[in-house]
Amino acid sequence: MAHSSLKDKIKSMDLPGSLLLICGTVALLLALQWGGSEYAWDDWRIRGLFMLSGIMLAAFAGVQVWAGDKATIPLPALLSTLHPSSNLISSLIFQVLLSLGIGLGSQNSTLVPQVAVQKEDVVIAISSLTFVQALSSSVSLVIGQSVFHNRLVENLRVSAPSIDPSMVEKGVTMLRDTIPPEMLADVLGAFSRAITDTFHVAVVMCAFSLVGSASLRWKSIREKTVEE
Repeated sequence: MAHSSLKDKIKSMDLPGSLLLICGTVALLLALQWGGSEYAWDDWRIRGLFMLSGIMLAAFAGVQVWAGDKATIPLPALLSTLHPSSNLISSLIFQVLLSLGIGLGSQNSTLVPQVAVQKEDVVIAISSLTFVQALSSSVSLVIGQSVFHNRLVENLRVSAPSIDPSMVEKGVTMLRDTIPPEMLADVLGAFSRAITDTFHVAVVMCAFSLVGSASLRWKSIREKTVEE
């Protein structure tokens, strides 16, 4: 079996992505380290570091999408790796992990207003945050539905051109009753790829949310309680 050449190994290292990730992370850490101590938070140096970090991390996310399987952090999440032939155990394990992640992370955002605003403004801050979360969920659902529908129609046009997209609008549970058996595998593949692309959008948005999370100041709820 032929071994990969040094040139091929270098090409597979995703050097642009690694460089952007390192520089973006360093800029973010410097801003958090210097902000409020070496320089004021509104100092041009701190703001410049935050802007530089955001640009580089956004570029890193773009490189990951472009690089695909050769990316530093392959973007297809666990659920996006499922396909029509995946077994039930894999899908259940992935959904359990997703549920654990949502359960552990979704409540953390409600802790931020408790230390970031004055005591009399906590209720308003939490209410506003809850409203934004609900609104963003609704908007994200519409975006995901649009991506899924457009990708499904495009995939069907390529994989199963003889199938009318309106035939699959009843949902995946009705496919076996409405699609000819000889075309079923192609249609299921089109569905699977459309779902994968939809999850890719969600993963990219999660990656962007890490930038905002990392920019939060490190404060303790207990310390504020003692001060009050």
